[in-house]
Amino acid sequence: MHPLIKAILLAIGIVIPVMFIALRLLFKNSVLFKISLIWGTNLLLIMVITRLSAAFPEHFSQYLAMLIDIIVTFSCFYIVAHIIKKPLHDSISSVTKLSEGELNLKLSSELLNRKD
Repeated sequence: MHPLIKAILLAIGIVIPVMFIALRLLFKNSVLFKISLIWGTNLLLIMVITRLSAAFPEHFSQYLAMLIDIIVTFSCFYIVAHIIKKPLHDSISSVTKLSEGELNLKLSSELLNRKD
């Protein structure tokens, strides 16, 4: 096995668990934990793809690496936007209903049980 592949597998095997534990200690069960975990994983994937592209340019061109990086990053943008926008939209909707005088709001058990 190529030494770079071994180094990448070792880095992934160490970095992801350490990152998970560190972020869990910092952010507990908040939305920041999820967002930080997504971005940390994104950075790790970009690093791996860039190193593979540099080590094997004949099989893995820079253009392919860039395309994969863009797709992965925009996927992360979409996931993070969904994580942030849905609860925010629900909260704004509830506050709007309260300001209009509606006091019988239905809250989902998912929102009531969140710890963030």
